[in-house]
Amino acid sequence: MIELVPAEFYLSQNYPNPFGKKTVIKYCVPYKSWVKLTVFNSTGEKIIQLVDEEKKPGTYEVEFEATASIWAVWLRPSDRKLTMEKKAENKKQKDNSSRILSPTDKPVEKTRTADREYLYRLEAHDYICEKRMIHLHSKFR
Repeated sequence: MIELVPAEFYLSQNYPNPFGKKTVIKYCVPYKSWVKLTVFNSTGEKIIQLVDEEKKPGTYEVEFEATASIWAVWLRPSDRKLTMEKKAENKKQKDNSSRILSPTDKPVEKTRTADREYLYRLEAHDYICEKRMIHLHSKFR
């Protein structure tokens, strides 16, 4: 069996989107690289690091599940420094979505009353791509 190697880095739109409990994120890696795939809430706070490792060339799929644990966000100490640097950058220049990363060592409480928008970002070598996904809330799920 011949395995095809992607020609470039690529981040696909999650499927399904919008999603209920779970969704799949697919990405391509053209050569051996350190890959990070991170999910953020709509205000730019890190929810979960799905991938943070070296990957061989290929196409990968990762499942993201909207569980109770994502409703309270904790930033690890190593993330605070990066977050503080991002906050300083963002004060100077806000992007169109008005996301601002802010340092915190307390959980950010989430309500479960509305649909949620998440951002997911793939970083590998000099490639960075970010996409949006919608979690449909239902108290019956």
